[in-house]
Amino acid sequence: MNYYLQINNKNILLIALIIFVLSFYSSAEDIKSVWESSREKTIKGKFEESWKEYEDLLVKNPKNFEVIFGAGCLKYYQAEKSVSSQQLDDAKNLIKEAEHYFDTAVQLAKTSEKRADSLYNKGNCNLLIANAKKENPQFIEECINYYRNAIRFYREAIENKSNFPEAKRNLEHALFQLKQLIQKKDKNKDENKQDSQSDKEQQLKTMFIETKTDYPDAEVHVFEEQPNVVELKKKSN
Repeated sequence: MNYYLQINNKNILLIALIIFVLSFYSSAEDIKSVWESSREKTIKGKFEESWKEYEDLLVKNPKNFEVIFGAGCLKYYQAEKSVSSQQLDDAKNLIKEAEHYFDTAVQLAKTSEKRADSLYNKGNCNLLIANAKKENPQFIEECINYYRNAIRFYREAIENKSNFPEAKRNLEHALFQLKQLIQKKDKNKDENKQDSQSDKEQQLKTMFIETKTDYPDAEVHVFEEQPNVVELKKKSN
């Protein structure tokens, strides 16, 4: 049984893919029940209560793919809530925790499909932070790296599961945003270069104005090639 949980973002509809395989094990229903209860608490902002409830499941099932995968998704939801409240530092820390669980899930995955789901959610982690911080000029370089990471994970997910429309859609979004940010970075670089050149020209003009001599019948000549070198010349008639 697959559970697709939608996460709304102002730029794109992200799909956090939560999968619980209800096989022959009697504990599967318990895992699903605890995860859904913890998810509801997380969505309501009850992070500590939610995690305390789920942590017991983690301790008892340290190598269970569904449990580890679910832990990553809970941390992702917490990060998403933190982004909504503009607590971006908290969101970044939560995303690191989420990625840790998804990394573990990749190692525990026994099928290419499960591995793809884990990689896909690692892409979502990077995409969440990049989308949240991309408008701040101070974080352009950081966001470029986040988008590049997201692109890499989405591509790896698609390699493991070719029929993965959610990953393909998010990959297109990440590629577009990366292109936009690189163009913005180059534009800012050109503008800064122009501003620096203008400042230099203004500085030279000021130097020319202030360069004078008290010697009679003499004037100061500034070398264009070496603006810091001057010579005294007799005034021309």
